[in-house]
Amino acid sequence: MNMNLKENIVLTIDTTISIANRFISLIAMDEIDYTLIINLVDSLTILSNSVLLIECDAIDIDEFNTKLAFTLNALEEKDIYQFSDNLNYELIPLLEYWKENIN
Repeated sequence: MNMNLKENIVLTIDTTISIANRFISLIAMDEIDYTLIINLVDSLTILSNSVLLIECDAIDIDEFNTKLAFTLNALEEKDIYQFSDNLNYELIPLLEYWKENIN
């Protein structure tokens, strides 16, 4: 695998997790930053496109897409707390797993 691509994917994962954690922290204080949502969706889009370029058994894009659809559905339904929970308990753990297992 191209080392630069791997490093970029890991960086994108770190960025995505960081944005998600900032958003989750704000929600815990009953604050919403819509710019973070936009940045998060952008980062997730970049990540999903990037991982398609590598072969890695740990990356299941169908699982990612399912969790992402569930998460974005909560956002569409304006259920910001479900959106936050899905980030925290579904997407972040998956991204952390990817980061640990990209080889």
